[in-house]
Amino acid sequence: MMNKKVILPLLLTAVLLTAGCKSKNLPEGVLDHDQMVSFLYEAYLLEGYFAVETNYVYDSLSPEMAAGYDAIMASQNITRQQVEASMEYYSRNLTAYNAINRDVLALFEKEVATDSAATKPVAVKVVPVM
Repeated sequence: MMNKKVILPLLLTAVLLTAGCKSKNLPEGVLDHDQMVSFLYEAYLLEGYFAVETNYVYDSLSPEMAAGYDAIMASQNITRQQVEASMEYYSRNLTAYNAINRDVLALFEKEVATDSAATKPVAVKVVPVM
């Protein structure tokens, strides 16, 4: 029988390696949950700005909108390839994608709740993607 002094460190190492690999189960180049939440939050803010402040039509990507996405990616140190790979991956993993969007929504709800200019909370219903 192995000594407890040997078993405990081995068990602890196995647990730490397993926990550390949790977000590493994604394919190479795919953003993890928190990275996607952060990117989508900023992207939705950008899209909202263009929808409200300009006559932007969503049938093509304008140079201004592209520049906005590029600025978001640069500020978060991610690439267009990572975003594309992530959107493709999460479009096939809708449970994970819905969880990401719930967290993005929670960020918006928190912002609305703490905004002193908001006089009435915004009620938003999350509709899972099927």
